[in-house]
Amino acid sequence: MLEMAIVVLKSNIGYIYSTRAHSSTFHASYRHTKTIIFPSKGPEMSSSQSLPEACDVVIVGAGPAGLATALLLAQQQSPRWERIVLLEKRPSIDAEEADKSYTYMIDGRGFSLTDSAGVTKAVEAAGVICSGLSISRVYPDGTYSERRFNFKDSSRASVWLPRRAFLRALHSGLAEAEQQGRVRIMYDAKVTNIELAAPGRGHASAAVLPIAVHVREAGGAGRELCFTPRLLVGADGAASEVRQALELWAPTAGLPEGTFSPVVLDSPSAGLRYKVLNLPPNPPFRTKQQPPQQQKKKEQQQEQATVSAGGSGSSHRVLPNSQLASVAGIKAPRQRAMQLGMLPFRDPSSPRTANVIAPSDHVFWTLDTGEKLGAFLQASLLESFPQLDVSALFNEQQLEAAAKSRGGSFPRPQYMRHFIAVLPYTPRDSDQQFAAAAAAASSSCGVVLLGDAIHCFPPDLGQGVNSAMQDVMEFAKALHAADGNLARALPLYEGRRAPEAAALAEIMTFGAPYQYSQDKIQLTLCGLNVILRMFLHRLAPKVFSQQTFVLIQQAEMSYAQIRDQVHATTRRIWALVGALAVALGALAVKFALAAGTGTLAVA
Repeated sequence: MLEMAIVVLKSNIGYIYSTRAHSSTFHASYRHTKTIIFPSKGPEMSSSQSLPEACDVVIVGAGPAGLATALLLAQQQSPRWERIVLLEKRPSIDAEEADKSYTYMIDGRGFSLTDSAGVTKAVEAAGVICSGLSISRVYPDGTYSERRFNFKDSSRASVWLPRRAFLRALHSGLAEAEQQGRVRIMYDAKVTNIELAAPGRGHASAAVLPIAVHVREAGGAGRELCFTPRLLVGADGAASEVRQALELWAPTAGLPEGTFSPVVLDSPSAGLRYKVLNLPPNPPFRTKQQPPQQQKKKEQQQEQATVSAGGSGSSHRVLPNSQLASVAGIKAPRQRAMQLGMLPFRDPSSPRTANVIAPSDHVFWTLDTGEKLGAFLQASLLESFPQLDVSALFNEQQLEAAAKSRGGSFPRPQYMRHFIAVLPYTPRDSDQQFAAAAAAASSSCGVVLLGDAIHCFPPDLGQGVNSAMQDVMEFAKALHAADGNLARALPLYEGRRAPEAAALAEIMTFGAPYQYSQDKIQLTLCGLNVILRMFLHRLAPKVFSQQTFVLIQQAEMSYAQIRDQVHATTRRIWALVGALAVALGALAVKFALAAGTGTLAVA
């Protein structure tokens, strides 16, 4: 039972950090006439280099949040968003760094958006549908086991799929709008300047609307363009350029310093480094012909039936792409011990990826050549993974590329308290092209952030993409409720999502931070905590909540409700411990007094 809890750790009561949820909203007040320019690293563009192009929406970032926003806006009928421009710095919709290729688990929160957008079938067709949690594990001696755990709510199926597959599914919903010319995606597009100006003053490059976005195309002739949208959406990640522009603009609007700065928390998993190793499809490994003796006879027969023919000592089998798997390394000191995690892929012919997650002082990060990496993975004396045939998984060029790749690191949990700005403006009578837009928006423009731009954290509970999809859904609902009036819709959206962003970031400080085995003692304690919460919930389900991982899958619950339930259960556990301690103390005193009385009577 303890091993089960440790392998799939999903809760922890020992690391709870207190944060405050801020749900206040604000309207940007324009009392200044100075134009704020967000400079890029490149040279500035003058107004003579590009004529401003009016549009309804500019979305910076064509990742999951950006594509989902374009998809829902394109589907809205009242008001109708006719000109939507997405700016993506990558060369294509599915381009990604090989050592940072992500796999998403889309749960009920993510499906709320795909259902609304009509792309759920495309998502399911591209991924592995999982109604439970089953993990295949390969041990250093070649022992193979497959276990199913009860941590996951089997009534709520999830879908595992690569990031590029999810982007393609979202993009498929934009096909008609792109053909109609209502949606335009620009790749290799670098945002160079973002101008936010006061009403009545305008820009040299944007005579009417108070927002101007300058862009340089990387390919071809390197054109420089300028867009003047009614709505600017920042879906450009944790290092959002749109957010940086808001930070520079805020003081001129009379807003306090730090209004658009994130609140940063801490987590035991923050700072862990990761790298993705690319493997061939269905990677092979060495295994014993005889499975562990503790497994049932039926399981032994099934295991033997799937093992390829081999010698008397060992043989080979494969890890199918569709299986969630873990390959354990040999027992070693903390700075050398490691394991490989493999998330499921639907395509059996697709190259497999293995995730390496380890502390920054791990020896793995010193392996800067292919020769060193190959020796670490499987050398004659110090092999870390004797069950793997490294020569069958990598050639020399692949090992060298893997050693040279940078990988990444898990961020500290953080969230934004404010992430919208309403920019009023008064169109001139001669600006006929903006008459309808002004009527729909009540003479307001706006800036809004979504997804990682307002909350980011380690991937402990798989909520990054799912919470981003919820952001987009709530934004679309706010627009609909306000009939497209940005002055009402943006504060409504912020008021709903700001408390959720704060709660989600806090959940990440205690949800499952030790699942990466960076601290064996804490991992064991957290496993015991999981068992305790499971037992107490079964004993008194109305008093003690389920563990964090199960609660997080219940899409009908808000993140604030989940956080509050977990904290309430923690308080009740400590109250129970205190009551037991008092009872045991009273019992000890009673026995001591009884023993003393008996001694006196004998005397």
